[in-house]
Amino acid sequence: MLIHVLGPDGQPMAGVNVHRGIWTRKHFRDPNRNYVSDDRGQVRMELPEGIYIFRLWARAKGHVPLFAHWEEEEKPEESLPPEFTFRLQTGTVIGGVVRDPDGKPIKGVSVDVMLQRGGQTEGRTGPDMWLSEGEVPITDAEGRWILDNVPPSLDLALRLKLSHPDYISDPEWGTSQDQQGWT
Repeated sequence: MLIHVLGPDGQPMAGVNVHRGIWTRKHFRDPNRNYVSDDRGQVRMELPEGIYIFRLWARAKGHVPLFAHWEEEEKPEESLPPEFTFRLQTGTVIGGVVRDPDGKPIKGVSVDVMLQRGGQTEGRTGPDMWLSEGEVPITDAEGRWILDNVPPSLDLALRLKLSHPDYISDPEWGTSQDQQGWT
């Protein structure tokens, strides 16, 4: 299978991380594999026989991460195209400040971000819900964090999960959000 990765300008994009996940009916020694697009914005991958689930992810710094999938009921072994194209778009920058109960900034808080709703879907491809996968923002000395890969959308819902070794971390996605009423 040949994967094409295009940037926001429609031109081939090099250096994009493409992850492949495959479920097969026969033993396959390499079901999860990472690739990087070449100078032509391409990734070539061999596919085994007996595929019943096929998933792809594409990620690049500053761009909305994308996800495409063929599930069992679609019979991926028969329906997978010989070529597939990801069209990345520039991400929106978001951020915030994490403070303790006395209002002092907390340095070193991990801020996991999950897309709950929103973002544009194009055919089989949509935004990956795990926005902070591989690049979890950590608060600086002023308690500030930023993430630059959020889908541009007016109808967007995000869930955060905060963690720090010296504080009680969120046990579930959105715990601090719900308790404090911030969106």
